Parts: sequence; structure tokens; C-alpha cells
Amino acid sequence: MPPHVSEITVRYVETDQMGVAHHSVYLVWFEVARTDLFSKMLGYSYRELESRGSRLPIIETGCRHLAAVGYDDRVYVEARIGEVRRTRFRVDYIARDAEGKVVAEGFTVLAHLNDKMRPERLPPDMEQAMRAEMDGARTSRNPPGTRQSEK
Repeated sequence: MPPHVSEITVRYVETDQMGVAHHSVYLVWFEVARTDLFSKMLGYSYRELESRGSRLPIIETGCRHLAAVGYDDRVYVEARIGEVRRTRFRVDYIARDAEGKVVAEGFTVLAHLNDKMRPERLPPDMEQAMRAEMDGARTSRNPPGTRQSEK
């Protein structure tokens, strides 16, 4: 299964005094990729997911910034399910520039809550779709040592 990739164009408002994308916008870009992934994976929108009573607050984030991008640059954010647990899951992200160079790597961990804001097991269709995406992504990943990121 090919990874899900969302294309982002860096807006002027997203840049800082140095003319590069501000570190805070990467989490916004990750959200774009995550909601696109959910639509592709589940076959319905994030809004519909919420109308079914699910709430998905982010409980942990992380991002390593590896290279700069600036105004009007194109950024391609790959989103994959990295882990699925009973009431939470992790989404991993790789952001690349137009040449394919990794500019950032990150993750978010989301909890599943019901509409009363109580932790609840993931709905079976959601869990099944996530596990299928995760398993498909494992079989299509590049062999070890082929990632372009720096240590």
C-alpha cells in the first residue's frame, strides 16, 4: 500500500523573520496529512467520525526539524499509522521538500474518547482500517538504510 502524502504550499504567514517556515506550522501540516489519511483510510471525513461520537485529542507530539523550507516552497507530508493500542494510536510523519529531501520527521499520539469525553476502545471499523494501513505500510516501506534523514 503506498503511503498517503499531502501537498502543502508554505504560505507567507507561516514564515518567520528569517524567511523560513516556523517550527510551529509543522504540527498544522501534520494535521492536514492526518485528516487526509483518515478520509482515505476510513472512507469518510473527520467530521463524520466526530458525528459518530468519537473524539480524538492529541496527547503527545514530537518533531525533529532537519532542513528549512521557505515561502511558496512545496512540502510533501507523508502520514502513516505507527502504532494502534486499545484506546490510542500513533501517527508518524515525514515531510519532504520538492527534491525529496527530508525536512522534518514527527509523530502525534491520539486518544480515543467518546462524546462524553471518556476514554473508550477504538471503534472496530477504525481499528481494523488502522491495522490494515499499518500492515500495508510495513510491506511497502523502503529497506533499512534508504531513508534520507540525518542522525
